[in-house]
Parts: sequence; C-alpha cells; structure tokens
Amino acid sequence: MSVIMSGNDENYRKHLELVQLNIARMAAASFLYKSWVVATVSALFAAYAASGIELLILIAILPVFAFWVLDAFHLATEKGFRTLYEKVRSREIVNFEMKPPPTTISNWINAMWTKTLIPLYVPLLFVVIFTYILFIGDSDGTTGFFQFSFRW
Repeated sequence: MSVIMSGNDENYRKHLELVQLNIARMAAASFLYKSWVVATVSALFAAYAASGIELLILIAILPVFAFWVLDAFHLATEKGFRTLYEKVRSREIVNFEMKPPPTTISNWINAMWTKTLIPLYVPLLFVVIFTYILFIGDSDGTTGFFQFSFRW
C-alpha cells in the first residue's frame, strides 16, 4: 500500500533535505580544514628540514590558528543549521526559509573549544611550539635542547 503525500508534506520533506544538505556541506568543509592544516604544517616542517630556515617552524603556527578559526566558524554555522532543522522539523518554519540563527562571536569562540576541534588543533599547536623550543634553539644562536641536523 503506498501513501500519497500532499503537496505540503512533499514541501516539508524537501525543506528538511535542503537544510540537511547545508549541514553536510559544513561537515565536509570542517573535514577539509583538518586535512589542510595537517598537510600545511607537514609541508612547512619538510621545508625546514630541507632548507634549515628556522622561521618556517614559527610560520607553521599561522595556519594552525587560521584553520582553527575557520573550522570553528563552520562548526558554529553548522550548529545554527541544526537549530534551523529542528524548527523545520517541528513545523515552526514552513516557507523554505534557509536562514539559520546568526553566528555570534561567543558562539564562534565556544566552537573553538569543543571536543571535536581541541583534539587536533591544541596538540598540533604544541607540536609546533615544542619543535621550535627543543630543536631550533634560542635567539642568541645556540642550539635547542636537542642537536638536530637533517640535510639532504
């Protein structure tokens, strides 16, 4: 036995699908940011190993922060779309509205410290900082805690 849906029910399902597509797009962007930050930091470490330019290790801090902030923005926006999804699901919004609640700075900062972002960005930041401290050295030209010389 097939169920015949009215036009309103079909519109309701289509609206839910559109919101779900936006949520999936935000999640995909978050995944890409995580892979890009690891690749960028790895490339900067490899460039340091090949050239010996110590500044490359410090420059690696910039993409970590940049991708962390972008990832947090997309996570906060994704949460807004989840809120929109719940409103559409409960039929509070019925006119194909696709505007999630605004992403505030506090939402953005709170998203930076979630359990999905902390396990990648904080350890990666520590790795970059400790690599500089342990292997590169001080500004007076002395070597770091460990002697590290890797040249091609």
